[in-house]
Amino acid sequence: MTSRIDPLRIVAMKEIKKEVISIKQVVSSCLQELQQINSPEKINEDIVMEFKNRSRPIKLITQERAVWMSKVIFFDNEFLYVRVPPNFESSTGAFMLVEFPTKNGSYVIQSFVKSVRDPVLCLKFQDPRRDKRIPPPPVNSIAYAQVDSNSNWFNDDKTFIVRSVMEEKDDAGKVLVVDSIGVFKKETEEGEKVVSVSEKDTAPLKSHMVKAELKDLSLGGCSMNIRGDNIPKNSMLYLNLNLVNESYRVREMELLIFGVVRNVAPLDEMMFRYGMSFIRRLVVDSIEGFLQELSKTAP
Repeated sequence: MTSRIDPLRIVAMKEIKKEVISIKQVVSSCLQELQQINSPEKINEDIVMEFKNRSRPIKLITQERAVWMSKVIFFDNEFLYVRVPPNFESSTGAFMLVEFPTKNGSYVIQSFVKSVRDPVLCLKFQDPRRDKRIPPPPVNSIAYAQVDSNSNWFNDDKTFIVRSVMEEKDDAGKVLVVDSIGVFKKETEEGEKVVSVSEKDTAPLKSHMVKAELKDLSLGGCSMNIRGDNIPKNSMLYLNLNLVNESYRVREMELLIFGVVRNVAPLDEMMFRYGMSFIRRLVVDSIEGFLQELSKTAP
């Protein structure tokens, strides 16, 4: 199966968002032994005391993968209070990962910024599955291609994923999200990365897509059933999803994006269910509205 996006339709679309994502950071975060929890109280008591008495630092990680080190001041079942790191940049409501590194792996808590009152940063915990999983509409398709684990992409500091979000100019009848591979060229005075994109890097993946069965999806990922193909955990896949919902102003959503296999569950001798995380959440108003409308009709 070959992924085919109508070039004439792309011409009639406007780009509303672009992201440049380090592929090396994506890979390194996949290989870490992370345990997602919803409170520091889930950490072993002896270990958590090292964070409480401030002898062990924590990491604060933004959606854009910026990282700061900090120390715990206090926490309860709902909030975490930490020191505001030097040169900290964030705003109320911003998503924040809190990582508690230990010698046997890291514990990760999802949170958002409740308040910043120097020298104290207050974070409110979120459930790890904050994104509601929604059954797909009747008209849908999904296909995938596995990225070679020995690809040079994973070892090159200058290789980036460039995500482009586009909508149709007139009536927003379709939203399209495309991940491409690009090579770093320079950085502007404002700190923005200039990346040269080449479609030839993803062309072999687009031309060797294999159909699967979509079971559910969210802003952060999806799950799908695959027959006869045993794909290892932490593998990177190139996904092509297409969904149609005639009852919403955005009637069609197409994704051609990278994702990572987070879990694998056998359903029978030949069928496996794969839980996927997209390399970056789909934080776009039109996509959020599309999925919210789908959730209203979900069983």
